[in-house]
Amino acid sequence: MAFRLKPIQHIPFLYLGGFSLLVFCLQLIQGTSLSFAIHIFLFNIFVILSFNLVEGLSSIAGWLILLFSLRHVIISQLTKIFIWQAADIGLLSPDISSLVYSVGALAVLAAAFLVAVFNNKSQQVMKLSNRDYSPKISWGLFICGGVCIVAVNYQNNLPFILRPLINLMSYLQPLTLCGLGYEVSQTLMKTEGKTLFNRSAIIMFLICFARGVLVAAKQYMFEPLLVLLVSGVFYRYQLKVKQLAVTICTLVLMIFILTPLSDHGRTAYRQSSLLNTVSSLGEYIGAHFGSVSQFQDYQKTTEEEAYLGREKERYYFGRKMTLIDRFSIMHDADELISVYQYREGEGGPFFWKNLYLLPRSLTGKWIDLEENTGDYLAHIAGVIPEGNIGTAVSFGIFAEAFAIGKWWGLFFIPFGVLFFYLFFLKKLECKDYGLGWPVFLVLYLEHLFSEAGVVNLLMIMVRIFPLLLILGKIIHLFESSISNKNGQVKNEI
Repeated sequence: MAFRLKPIQHIPFLYLGGFSLLVFCLQLIQGTSLSFAIHIFLFNIFVILSFNLVEGLSSIAGWLILLFSLRHVIISQLTKIFIWQAADIGLLSPDISSLVYSVGALAVLAAAFLVAVFNNKSQQVMKLSNRDYSPKISWGLFICGGVCIVAVNYQNNLPFILRPLINLMSYLQPLTLCGLGYEVSQTLMKTEGKTLFNRSAIIMFLICFARGVLVAAKQYMFEPLLVLLVSGVFYRYQLKVKQLAVTICTLVLMIFILTPLSDHGRTAYRQSSLLNTVSSLGEYIGAHFGSVSQFQDYQKTTEEEAYLGREKERYYFGRKMTLIDRFSIMHDADELISVYQYREGEGGPFFWKNLYLLPRSLTGKWIDLEENTGDYLAHIAGVIPEGNIGTAVSFGIFAEAFAIGKWWGLFFIPFGVLFFYLFFLKKLECKDYGLGWPVFLVLYLEHLFSEAGVVNLLMIMVRIFPLLLILGKIIHLFESSISNKNGQVKNEI
C-alpha cells in the first residue's frame, strides 16, 4: 500500500477554522485561560492564512512559515493537548507571550498579503528542474560542504589572515545538504517518484545524521530527514506504509533518546573540535551508559549540578527540560518577553549597535562573544549564567521585536523585515539552478527563519541572499560544464 506526497498549496477555510476551533475548545476544557486560548486561536488563523497566500508547500516561503509555526507554537500546543495539560502551564507570562505571538502572526499575514499583491501568478510558480546530471555534481557539492565544515571547526588552528575566507566558508557548510538534495531529487525524478534512495544518497544521509549525533546537535540530526521530506513533496514521492512506519520509529528514537542525549551532551562531551568531541563522546558513553543504574545515577547527578540559582532546574541552560520544551521556542521566548514586559525599548540601542550589515572582515570588527545578541538577551532573561558567552540562545523575531519596541515594534519590525525577506525569496525560488536548488533553499533558510532574531534576519537579507544568488550561478555553471545542452550526461571514461 502506498500514497503519493504532493505539495499542499491551500488549506480550505473550513479545515482552517475547524482545526483552530478544535484546539481552542480542547485548551479551554483542559483549564487553559480564555485569553491565552483566544490568542493561540488567532495565531493559528493568521499563520495558516499566510501559508495559503504564499502558495503553501509549493513555495519555499510556505515551508518556512509552516516550520516556524510548528517549532514556535503549534507542536507544543498539540503536545499539551495530547498529554491533557493546560496550555499556559510552565510559562512565566502566558497571556502576554501568547498575545505577542498573535500580533506577530498578524504582521506575518500582512507581509504575506503584500507579497502576494506584488507578485502575479506567473512569478509565484516555483521552478523544479528535470534535467539529468552527473553524480559528480552531488558529490562535488557534498564534499565542498564537508571541507567547509572541517575548516570552520578548526579555524582557531589556521592563520588569522584566512579569517575572511573562513567566514565565507561558514555560510557554505549546508552544501552537504544541497548535495544530498540533488541526489535524492534526481532519484525521485528518474523513477517518477517510486524510489527515494540510491547508494550515494544513503551514504550522504548517514554521514549528515551521524554528524548531528556526534556533536550533540538536534538541528543536524533533523536536517537530513527534512531533506527527504521536502524532496519527496516537491517530486511527489510514492510513500509506502512500511517506510512511513520506519520514519515514525526514527522520529520516536530522536525524541526520546537522541534529543535528551544531545541536551546533556552539549555541556557534557561537546568539545572545540570534532576529533576531540568524538573522543569525548566515547568516554561519555562508556562512563554513563554502560548499564541502567549508571544512567540513572548520571541523570540524578546532572539534575543536582544543573541548578544555577533560578527557580527551575534545567539540563541545558540550567533547568530540567520537559518533552514540550524540546519542541517549542515559545517557552524560551516567554522568558525574554516576561523580562521586557515592563521595560520601554531598552533593547533597541543594543540591537542597532550590533547591526553589522557588512561582514566584520570588511569593517574590521570581529565577533565579540560578549556582545552576541542571543547571549546578551539570555543574560537579561536569566536563561544562562553571565559566564556563558557562547550559547547564543534563540528567542525568535517576535520576542526580540517586542524587546526593541514593545507593541508597535512587535508589529512593524516583523512586518517590514519579513516583507522584504519573503519578497526576495519569491524571486529567488523562481530560478532554475538544478534539481537540489529548491530543497537546498528550504534547508538553508528554515533554521535561520525559525530561530534568528531581528539583527540576524536583517544581516541575512544583506549578506546571505546575494551569496545565494552567486552560489546558484556557480552550481548551475558546474552542472552545465558536465552535462550537454540537451540535459543528457556526458559519457565519462
